[in-house]
Amino acid sequence: MRSRVDTIEAICRDGRSVTMSYESQQLRDFILCQISEHHIMCIQMAAKLLGWKVLSISNHVGVGDLESIGNAQGIMIASPNNNRVLSIRCAPGKPVRAYVKRSPNSAECRLTSAVQQSKWVGINDFYQEICLNRLEGSDFAQKIETIMACFMPDRSEMYA
Repeated sequence: MRSRVDTIEAICRDGRSVTMSYESQQLRDFILCQISEHHIMCIQMAAKLLGWKVLSISNHVGVGDLESIGNAQGIMIASPNNNRVLSIRCAPGKPVRAYVKRSPNSAECRLTSAVQQSKWVGINDFYQEICLNRLEGSDFAQKIETIMACFMPDRSEMYA
């Protein structure tokens, strides 16, 4: 007697069920999507641990290059004193891309008739890409933690 498996069913942690054929490429694509999603969850947990604010999180980012497999995930987090915003994009099978935007100091505020509150002054500023390959750390989580630690305010600023 011979038995043959035609499909593989994976049940994700959030309850989703994914049915795949026996081809290894489908399983590979599924695992890459799960890794990408895991990266975003790691950033979210590190942000909460270090006191950063999660501004936005998306499992289906609709901007940027079209992905050949799965969807790109993204997260935006703000430092505890709101002077930096990190935007991180993870796509299956592609390197993680991280960007930082610096909020202007009160001395740099350029209030106009259209922009009347200082919190909206930096909304049109550009993000700068962070080269993750040059950062110390053996894995993704260590590199993200390094970035977040670099942009943390001094303890004296937090409790003053």
